[in-house]
Amino acid sequence: MRIEELKPKPPSLREYLNVKPSNFPSRLFLYYTYLKTYINLRYFNRFPKINEEYTKLLKVEYEDMYWYVRKENLIHDIWMILLHNEPEVRKWISFEKGMIFVDIGAYIGSYTIRAGKRGANVIAFEPNPISFKILELNVKENGLTNNVKFFNKAVWSAICKIELFANNDMTSAYESKGNKIVVDAITLDSLNLKKVNLLKVDVEGGELEVLKGATNTLDITDKILIEVREEFEKDINSLLRANGFRLVKVDMTYDNIGNFLYERAS
Repeated sequence: MRIEELKPKPPSLREYLNVKPSNFPSRLFLYYTYLKTYINLRYFNRFPKINEEYTKLLKVEYEDMYWYVRKENLIHDIWMILLHNEPEVRKWISFEKGMIFVDIGAYIGSYTIRAGKRGANVIAFEPNPISFKILELNVKENGLTNNVKFFNKAVWSAICKIELFANNDMTSAYESKGNKIVVDAITLDSLNLKKVNLLKVDVEGGELEVLKGATNTLDITDKILIEVREEFEKDINSLLRANGFRLVKVDMTYDNIGNFLYERAS
């Protein structure tokens, strides 16, 4: 039995109403979309289609932060990124002023923006160019350019170019369907960081490759929040244990994919 397995609950309508559009037309669009989605789910069991390529944006406010989300992906972005995005997992960690947070697979900024607003020094990586543009907007809209550095690169086991596939709501080197993109990749060790308080790795199956390029970085890291797929769990756990970490919490998002929190063993 894995320790502290958690099952996140879908957000309530009340939670959706806490997301505030920036103007009246946006509010009408948002509530219309909520209603349409509710009817489709309640009576037809249909969830809106997801496509990362949509680029028309809507600005909303949530938790005293500003977020650009994709108009055509509104329900997905608000549900998955703002409300549903690992609410229990976020309780495991705290962002403090001056800490060093490295966010690998930042997407449009769910963790990056929250960390930056609390004064953490953030280094964020997002290889998908469309998601990166939204991440950049969210960082700038929240006035975080002084303490958040963001890069349109992948993090891998070597400095190279890699092929990724943009498939609906993910960008992965392992899911070989969707639009293929070629991106620059670096290693964590190439950054020559002196300290990392929290390392987050969520790269849709490429987590082990990230860790292979982080031998020196792991030595100066306190905690690791990492998405783990079942087929890589044994190797990831062995690598991190060999580098002095112990597994302390698990949240199984799906039957074969979960978020694991590791801390340096005392």
